[in-house]
Formats: sequence, C-alpha cells, structure tokens
Amino acid sequence: MKILIADDEEVARKSLELILSKESAFKLDFAADGQEAMDKIKADLYDLVLLDLNMPKLDGYEVLKQVRSLYPALPVIFITATGEVKKIMQCIAQDKLTAFIEKPFTAQNVLEDVKRALNIK
Repeated sequence: MKILIADDEEVARKSLELILSKESAFKLDFAADGQEAMDKIKADLYDLVLLDLNMPKLDGYEVLKQVRSLYPALPVIFITATGEVKKIMQCIAQDKLTAFIEKPFTAQNVLEDVKRALNIK
C-alpha cells in the first residue's frame, strides 16, 4: 500500500515515517507543500494521502478539492493542529474526507486511522 505524507513540517513527516514504517505493507512517499503533493498525486498512484491542513503553495482544503476532482475514491486523512474541527467535520459529512488526526498525535491513533482508511484489520 502506497501512502503519500504531505506536511510542511519535517518533524511531522519524520514522526509519521517512524510510525508507519513499522508496517512492512506500507510504502511511503513525502511532500513538503501542497503543490508538491498534487504533482506527486498526478504522477503516481497512492492508496492513501495523509495531508496537513496548513501548508505553503496549496493548503489542505485546496489539495483535497483537486484530489476529489481527479480521484473521487482516494482516501484522504487530514492532519491538523488547528481548531478547525467544524469545517473538517463538514468535509467528512460531505464524503470528501476520510478522517482527521489532530497534532500532537500518537502512534496508536495514526495506525488505527490509517488501517481503517485502508480497510486493514
């Protein structure tokens, strides 16, 4: 399963890499901003996108909008430290977003949400 981790914070990318690399089934790729994430999504096939909400060039909402127009069924999980829970919940209710993970996150929360999004038990 190929996962794109898109976050402008290197610490967050490394933390997610440490958590997810323990699962041998996951192949990880990384993007440091929204535009890089979209470029990679257009160039390759992913099973899941972990997407920071606040990134340079394109924010998470814009990336999500573009992803939905290209790949309506691609699971996307927002990663956010902001208090935008209401807006995020609207995205989930509209079937645009699979889930969200709040920073600071735990390894258990990340693994549970990723496995749920990928239908892995």
